[in-house]
Amino acid sequence: MLIDDGWLSVQEELLFDFLPDKEKFPDGFHNMIKEIKGKSDIRWFGGTFAAECV
Repeated sequence: MLIDDGWLSVQEELLFDFLPDKEKFPDGFHNMIKEIKGKSDIRWFGGTFAAECV
């Protein structure tokens, strides 16, 4: 499963951290991935992000 844009921590429209956004993912990815693996055959997870160069 690929987790695309929208999960990075952002402040004032700027990239703040490479950790999951605490408002969108208050417990990070761990519990979400554990739950998905428990309910499906999905075993591999990855994340992407797109950087905008100005």
